[in-house]
Amino acid sequence: IREDLSFNETSGLLSFNWRLADPAGGVELAATRLELWQHFHADVVGAVQAAGFEIREIHGDLDRSVFTPYSKKQVLVCVAR
Repeated sequence: IREDLSFNETSGLLSFNWRLADPAGGVELAATRLELWQHFHADVVGAVQAAGFEIREIHGDLDRSVFTPYSKKQVLVCVAR
């Protein structure tokens, strides 16, 4: 499996291109592309607060790990103000 990633800062899109290739001959057997919007932490916090919520906790994953700039997820525990 080969993977190429690219991030467009203007649109906020992270693009994954995956290709399955035959290791013997390098012939591409299958390919797929996935695009995900990436939301920066400050933008998420601003949107949640603008919607009338107070953030009580922030985690880096559903296991409640510490949120860091390298976390793959943003899990916010919020209450209505």
